[in-house]
Amino acid sequence: MSEFKKLKVHMIKMTRVEPLQFIKDSINNANIFEDYYNNIFKKIEKYDIKTKKYNIGDSVKLDKGTLLHGIKSYSLEKIKSIKNEGILFSEYHGVNVVQQKFCVCLWIINNDILLKDYINNYSSETIHLQNRFTKKYKQIYIPYNYDVLDRQKLFRSINKLIYRIDFVRDSKENQFMPSLIKEDNYVGFIINNKYTSDIKKIDIYDGNIPMENLQEFLPDWVIKKTIKNKLPTQTDHELAIIYGIPSNLIEGIIVGKIIEKDVKRIKDIKNIFSNCYICNVNGEVIRD
Repeated sequence: MSEFKKLKVHMIKMTRVEPLQFIKDSINNANIFEDYYNNIFKKIEKYDIKTKKYNIGDSVKLDKGTLLHGIKSYSLEKIKSIKNEGILFSEYHGVNVVQQKFCVCLWIINNDILLKDYINNYSSETIHLQNRFTKKYKQIYIPYNYDVLDRQKLFRSINKLIYRIDFVRDSKENQFMPSLIKEDNYVGFIINNKYTSDIKKIDIYDGNIPMENLQEFLPDWVIKKTIKNKLPTQTDHELAIIYGIPSNLIEGIIVGKIIEKDVKRIKDIKNIFSNCYICNVNGEVIRD
């Protein structure tokens, strides 16, 4: 972190600037953020979430509409901050964001799936396709457990008359969430689906936020390339929501391989998120 960013974070802490006030001080018109905070965020904060009950060794199930968010490196300060303030836009923590400004990026589960299958799906690469006729983009996971023959079969199953293969690259979740393919100290947060319909209303990609509001805080090139149009890498299971999400919606924590082996870190996470289960990248509960 640069000295400027450290100073910015320090000043936020010293002056106790609230997240909403931070946004008001940063852009000319923060009405859309204020409306969300007062009418949805504060409503969600009052919700007494009924966390799923698992035993150690159980497989975690992700219901349709469940949301996930990942952080790339563990620190006790980050975990405490998320617990106390929620999952908030990165600028509040001194990070300079170029694209999804004042937003939190999330993954959404479109169909019920076991966590172990979801992680297996994204812990490798994704095939990026473009429809030759509609010009729309589509992505297909190459699961982690696929061998060479499985991969060849998958590529042969693509209808080349309809789809053109643009490129193959690491799955996007693999870059931000705990993964099977690497030893990491990433942390993922499983977010209860009770308020997903409300949260989707403030997704910048969904079309519900009026363009004049988006223009208040997003660069023109972002609006043109990712909202009015779509990038080849944009999927149907990602959101960028304004402001953030209260921590009481977090029902579970996914830890990377390095953290799973660290008894003290697991204990610290459990002490902070006492009502949440903790699971590994195999989708199994390691602390209930």
